[in-house]
Amino acid sequence: MKNDKCKGYMEIVLKTTQDGFWILDRAGKVIDANPAYCLMSGYTKDELLQLSIPDLDHEEPGKTSKRINRVIENGSERFETCHHRKDGSIFDVEISTTWSKEGGCFYCFCHHITERKQMEKTLRKRTKSLYERVKELNCLYSISDLIGEPNITLEEVFQGLFGLIQASWQYPGITCSRIFLDDEEYKAENFKETIWKQSSEIFVNGKRRGGLEICYLKEKLEIDEGPFLKEERNLIDAIAERLGHVIERMRSRSALQESDDRLRILYNNSPDMYASVSAHDAKILMCNETLLKKTGYSREELIGFPIFKIYPDNRMADAKKASQKLVKGKIIEDKELTLKRKDGSKIEASLNVNAIKDEAGRVKYSMCSWRDITDAKRAEKDKEKMVRLESLGVLAGGIAHDFNNLLAVIMGNVSIALQKEGKEKREVLQKVLKAIEKTTGLSNQLLTFAKGGRPSIQVTSMSKIIEESLNLNLGKSSEHSCETIFQDDLWPIEVDENQIGQVFQNLLINAKQAMPEGGTINIEAKNIVDPIAVGSGNYIHVSVRDAGIGIPEKYLSKIFDPYFSTKQKEGGGTGLGLAVSHSIIRKHNGLINAESEPGIGTLFNIFLPASKKQILEEEVVLEEDEVHKSLKILVMDDEELIREMVGDMLSAIGHRCKSVKDGKEAIEAYKNALDSEPFDLVILDLTIPGGMGGVETLSYLKKLDKGVIVIVSSGYADELPEGFKVALPKPYNVKSLKEVLDKISK
Repeated sequence: MKNDKCKGYMEIVLKTTQDGFWILDRAGKVIDANPAYCLMSGYTKDELLQLSIPDLDHEEPGKTSKRINRVIENGSERFETCHHRKDGSIFDVEISTTWSKEGGCFYCFCHHITERKQMEKTLRKRTKSLYERVKELNCLYSISDLIGEPNITLEEVFQGLFGLIQASWQYPGITCSRIFLDDEEYKAENFKETIWKQSSEIFVNGKRRGGLEICYLKEKLEIDEGPFLKEERNLIDAIAERLGHVIERMRSRSALQESDDRLRILYNNSPDMYASVSAHDAKILMCNETLLKKTGYSREELIGFPIFKIYPDNRMADAKKASQKLVKGKIIEDKELTLKRKDGSKIEASLNVNAIKDEAGRVKYSMCSWRDITDAKRAEKDKEKMVRLESLGVLAGGIAHDFNNLLAVIMGNVSIALQKEGKEKREVLQKVLKAIEKTTGLSNQLLTFAKGGRPSIQVTSMSKIIEESLNLNLGKSSEHSCETIFQDDLWPIEVDENQIGQVFQNLLINAKQAMPEGGTINIEAKNIVDPIAVGSGNYIHVSVRDAGIGIPEKYLSKIFDPYFSTKQKEGGGTGLGLAVSHSIIRKHNGLINAESEPGIGTLFNIFLPASKKQILEEEVVLEEDEVHKSLKILVMDDEELIREMVGDMLSAIGHRCKSVKDGKEAIEAYKNALDSEPFDLVILDLTIPGGMGGVETLSYLKKLDKGVIVIVSSGYADELPEGFKVALPKPYNVKSLKEVLDKISK
């Protein structure tokens, strides 16, 4: 985008300047010209493109050729000459030309000096003394010499001009001058404004931009109707006009140089790699800094060498085919290929090629650009990995659903038995219940993959989660220790504490298994803004580092795949731990990656979005013994065993229950009860395979009774769709069911 702006700015400058500008190739043929030179010469641009400099220059061809060679040798030159107009007339010009080695062409500025020449002739015809005329002519010539000095600044031109003016007026000892330009003022050291002065306006690009003012420090005899000579008034006008052209030309050059500098900066700092490649031998002619940085080569190691140098040996055939297309001038767009760094590592890139041709249509060289798509390809692989995980999630969701229903039946019936059996059996059943509760860990891991298994979000502290995980997994371990570094003002996060805690438990287990002889685990948590790995925004960065055996490079890209484990042969590890961790972090809009080196250890990096919310202090609620009335409750679930179990549980705690298998039956039952004894609340299963589920059923119940109170029963702890009062996660027992009912009835 910046390139386009620079080019547009350059075109505006060259189109609006009053000085002529054209570009010649090495042979002196015109390859471009601006409107000002077309106006000077009387030729159209198309007519000029058919001409060479000998056709325009009044000089002898031999002299013109010598001048061209001299410019190539010196780099630049300024001279005066005459040019032919289309109608055959001649006009005087001052030429400033520069040879561009990289572009292989001449950049020429042409200033029309016919008026100045005529003024010089007029001055010579004046009747003033020969001495005065020589001073005036010397002033004009000296100005030409002054502005022709290389690298001179505009302010230096002004200061030099003050000295020339003082020496050229009839009373040098009392002459002083100053220049106004836009909002700036430039003065001679002896300047003092007096009533004895003359001035002339300065025009730049046809607009008044300032003025030249000359003063006498004291009164002198009035000659020619004033203290100044008529010739001096003519001279100040000539100087002012000349100054306007100088300012215009220097600003044009400055703008052109600035544009070139910007283009050069953009070229070298572009995120893409660029190189121009010779058409006949596929050698690199020039390249930008990005190509050097990305590949690790120096400029001397690439310039003049074949382009094949940056291609892997096993891709040489592809590189040579591409080179043949370059020679033929064929355009290549978005071709994906591999480049080779100096150290032998690879860069995945997208290649674009454009052929640069000469006037005859022959390919001079090709401009190649490579875009590094290594990260994009990696992201694509991550996306494919997520697709595989989602496919597994479909299976996991089905297993988890059935598994949860069975657990719900077992836990519900055991909890009922706990209330009815004697002391000894009660103790045995408590052990059974404890064992069953432990099996929910597998269910939770499977649910993490399942569609809809979103985290139950709350604002919390990362340091709190990490410390709880350390207490649970390291405890009083003598073999393994942990060193933590937490930033003091660590930002809050919005996460499911249980799921993120599970991530750190898995990482700590991996770290301990990687250090069977013991060792130290280092955990660091800090705030980070716009991390490169993730993108823009505020994040918490947690690193977990061990000093264990490490992971071989060939396995590093597979460690987050389900059921992949480097410990399978030893019988230690199901391969679900890191896959579950990866899924949890992704569902929290975060990122987890790993770096490892065999024999050195493994580093896991976790990035989670920071929250702008504050962590709320937990409220302590004092429980009170309250007697609640018996409720009439409608229960919908597709599993008959679940319906029977919930009915028994509700009966055990003093409530009445009617059970239905799907939404259609639930709506009918609720509608019929409205005319006799309405239900106090409804418990709806969220998912009914092949039937109307909880969300759709609720919308119908709302139409029957806007005040209906509905509990959603789901295998996912976070499921609370709009309109539901509270969630009752499966599996649950009598205690958790009673707590939910008590909460609603308060």
